[in-house]
Amino acid sequence: GGMRAEEIQKQEKISSRTVYKYLNLVYISPRIVNDIMDSQIPQHINLQKLFEIASKYRDFNKQEKVFYR
Repeated sequence: GGMRAEEIQKQEKISSRTVYKYLNLVYISPRIVNDIMDSQIPQHINLQKLFEIASKYRDFNKQEKVFYR
């Protein structure tokens, strides 16, 4: 089991919008995650851009195309 989004929101004292924004990161391409963990982040990528990629693209290939452009 896990926590419901509402429980996370209350516990962390953040908005539900923020909770869902972070939850989108769960669906980021494993290749992107590995490169971030290895500090191999393209110059044009910041946290805001990563949130945008995670929420806009479900397909890993499309995510990677934007991330590695």
